[in-house]
Amino acid sequence: MNWEGLILKEEPHYVDFTNGQPYSVSYTGYRFYKFSNKINRIQNVDINDAPIFRLGEILVSYAEAKYELDEISQQIIDQTINKLRARGGVAPLQLTAIPQDPTRDQSVNTILWEIRRERAVELMGEGFRFDDLRRWRKMDYAVATKLGRYITKGVDVPANTPIPVENGSTKGYISYEGKAPSPFPEYYYLYPFPSSELVQNKNLKQNEGW
Repeated sequence: MNWEGLILKEEPHYVDFTNGQPYSVSYTGYRFYKFSNKINRIQNVDINDAPIFRLGEILVSYAEAKYELDEISQQIIDQTINKLRARGGVAPLQLTAIPQDPTRDQSVNTILWEIRRERAVELMGEGFRFDDLRRWRKMDYAVATKLGRYITKGVDVPANTPIPVENGSTKGYISYEGKAPSPFPEYYYLYPFPSSELVQNKNLKQNEGW
């Protein structure tokens, strides 16, 4: 089991400022490597495992399932979320003393918010986020304007760099205001039935909007 953590590399990195790299383009100012030997810079050699199903995924999925079944408890949290936090040296989650998060989506229960946050952190870069946001009906998170690393042009990066800073300033958070994705249509939350299936089964009705 590969417990390699997320490696953050501080490097101004923008879609129009890629340092010649055709991959790992980010709007935030950070690039990450996960399950990759790029950290060692050895071409065509990768000594890392390629996990198909990680224990971390099992733990966050179990915690979320227990919450949805209304069976969440401190014991379940200790068996799942807190094992992951202990590995990273993060303070354990105590259900009776969850800190107030001013950024919390007020439509999401405080406990569920923490479980979902843990899932997002643990599974970052593993291809889960899109499906998670769809099943939570929270694709509005994805289309919101994101802020990245705080930089000062002329200090952290060349003064004439094309990296966009919030409000067009010379220092502040990297922001791609005006480049945000289009709104996610409501009917996208359900996939369409294939035409061939509709032809074969007259009892099927196409999902609305498709």
